[in-house]
Amino acid sequence: MKLVYISTSTIPSRTANSIQVMKMCQAFKLLGYNITLLTPGKASELLGNNFDLWNHYGIKYKFLIKFIGSVKSKRIIYKIKILFYLVFNRSEIVYTRDIFIALISSVLGNKTIIELHDPGYSYKRVLCYKLMVFFNKILRVVVISQSLKKLIIKRYYNKKLINKIVVAHDGVDLNSFDNIPDKKKLRNKLKINNDISVIGYSGHLYKGRGLELILDLAFLLKKQLFLIIGGNDDDIKKYIKKAKELNVNNIQFVGFINNQELPKYIAACDILLMPYQNSVSVSGGGNTVDFMSPLKMFEYMASKRPIICSDLKVIREVLDNNNSILCKPNDIEEWTIAINKLVKDKNVSKRLAANSYNKVKSYTWDNRVKNIMLDFKILRN
Repeated sequence: MKLVYISTSTIPSRTANSIQVMKMCQAFKLLGYNITLLTPGKASELLGNNFDLWNHYGIKYKFLIKFIGSVKSKRIIYKIKILFYLVFNRSEIVYTRDIFIALISSVLGNKTIIELHDPGYSYKRVLCYKLMVFFNKILRVVVISQSLKKLIIKRYYNKKLINKIVVAHDGVDLNSFDNIPDKKKLRNKLKINNDISVIGYSGHLYKGRGLELILDLAFLLKKQLFLIIGGNDDDIKKYIKKAKELNVNNIQFVGFINNQELPKYIAACDILLMPYQNSVSVSGGGNTVDFMSPLKMFEYMASKRPIICSDLKVIREVLDNNNSILCKPNDIEEWTIAINKLVKDKNVSKRLAANSYNKVKSYTWDNRVKNIMLDFKILRN
């Protein structure tokens, strides 16, 4: 069965969106679909200097990628090119996260799956949704959390589509965490002291991700090393400056790590933090705290390391008191107590990590694709 996955995220890039796109396409491939990924850009612009795209994302099973236009192309130009592609290249299923592309696909008569990561409050989004219902070609509306499903139903309520909404949290490639060297070897390679506890954080350093809280924790817990994995150069410089101003010397920034190498850095830690605040920004702006499904949550769970996370309603769709420690976002005392507890009590750490790993086994990318496709009897095997 021929399936076209249309991405609006540039491949390659450092975003969680691009990781999800690549991992989903690999999962479609493994489940027997004839998958083609369409993405902004040109291979000559993106893949210079012998860049290994597949290794960058940890992809073992390659699939067809078509680069449409230039990276510098405006979004409207990219969508026009997608229109022409769909006119002259028929496919049985079109999968996209862009509601305008989903509308184009529906108008052309393609069976379409639209994945939504936010409720989208613009009037254009509402109009597109209503038009998609009219053309009646939507197979599935995929959302990343139960909380987002409620928002989507409230925002776009329509009887024809309500039964087609499926909740599919983000996932993880468990194979990426296989055969990782033991912690001591990892730390030797990464030049991290083996005699101290390492408290890790991975991901972007955008507003609301809790970096200020981590700086405060590092100031209070001087015997631990805080390892910050990820972030762009400007954000890293900003927080290094703040650390110096606070006289915090036990925090280390390692910058961006490609998805293939990330498990090694995460596994070098003793404890992993997700200190989301009450407002969480993403690269495009906006506040995702009420409906997000953080990719790193599943990576943390797969690493077999204990997790301390902000106690948010949407997080409790996956994490709970049996597989993590949940703290109030701004309560520094709670976070300090939680870290000290896990440092001192290895049995609690092992229990939480084991429970977390057992739960994440159901959140693989393969299972995510099966969950999305099964009810429509379009699953290949």
